[in-house]
Amino acid sequence: MVQWYRIVLSRAAVLSGKHAKLQDDVASLCSILQTPPGMALFAANHLDSQIERCYLAVPDEEEGFLRKLLQTYGAEPCAVPDLSDYVLLVGKPDSFISP
Repeated sequence: MVQWYRIVLSRAAVLSGKHAKLQDDVASLCSILQTPPGMALFAANHLDSQIERCYLAVPDEEEGFLRKLLQTYGAEPCAVPDLSDYVLLVGKPDSFISP
């Protein structure tokens, strides 16, 4: 199973580089974990005027390992999102378990 998390960053946080740091942090963890099936980070195709919404899919067996990252970015569990307006930033498309 995969648990989905929503991460919402303010425009100021994005402009200060927090979005890039999130992407780098997830990419580093994917490297360490050899990108487990189902692990992926998605972001909106466009920056909303006030916020950036990202969705992170985490395989259940890796959730404990990623707990600090989830807390650092204020990730909130959520239902499977509609990703039609989102792009895959981190993760392998062929290893992603599609909702």
